[in-house]
Amino acid sequence: MFGVIPLSGAYGRRYTSRAKAQVDLDAGKDFRTPMGQYINREDLIKRCGMKPGTKIEVRLGKNDERSAILTIKEG
Repeated sequence: MFGVIPLSGAYGRRYTSRAKAQVDLDAGKDFRTPMGQYINREDLIKRCGMKPGTKIEVRLGKNDERSAILTIKEG
């Protein structure tokens, strides 16, 4: 999974809590990889081969100074 994790909010979105990031992941919103590509829940499952239940790291905070673990849910 080199280059995919940790994810950050895309298009200027910053997350202040794990719960808000989880809601956007579940809704299929885009996130940004460390390599600058955009990816969403469907991409993680189809292109990256991740399965529901897989844990992923997402950056939180105004400057991405914290992180949280999210779960890819069945959809």
